Amino acid sequence: MGYNIQAASDSKNKLLIAADTGDVNDTKALAVMVEKAQQNIHTVENVLADKGYHSGRELKACEQLGVITYVSPKEHSSSKNNGYAMKDFKYNLKQDTYTCPAGKVLTTNARWYNKKLDASGRKSYKVKHYKTKSCEQCTVRDHCTRNKRGRFIERTEYQEYSIRNNQRVNQKKKYLGRFT
Repeated sequence: MGYNIQAASDSKNKLLIAADTGDVNDTKALAVMVEKAQQNIHTVENVLADKGYHSGRELKACEQLGVITYVSPKEHSSSKNNGYAMKDFKYNLKQDTYTCPAGKVLTTNARWYNKKLDASGRKSYKVKHYKTKSCEQCTVRDHCTRNKRGRFIERTEYQEYSIRNNQRVNQKKKYLGRFT
């Protein structure tokens, strides 16, 4: 048996305000800990956590609990391919499109797909797919993708919550100093 111990403390008074043992990993524990802390001290306004707790679903749950999150952002998997990272693609909310660094537009069919994470096939969250046929003739393709069908972007149903959290973190980088 293995358990994952979670603990929350008050930054002002340095007191433990909530604790839990369970079999969930950190990415599924943030909102539960916020609820426990709220039950114990009744007022939780801000939450600071390391990137192990960064999950769009949990960020949304915290927002619904009325809590402002400052969770260190995870590096997007695309930044590991030695090409353009996700941050290099600009999202247009009004058009629901992405524009790549070469100025080409990636579009979606607006359909939500179930993203399955575990071996049991349990539905975890929904994503939209964005792509363009312009990759075929692109002069910087080798710097962008190795996929023979071109660059492909997935946008989760929780993307807006991650974006808001990440913007707050970038505005208050001094908070992150506690985790370095």
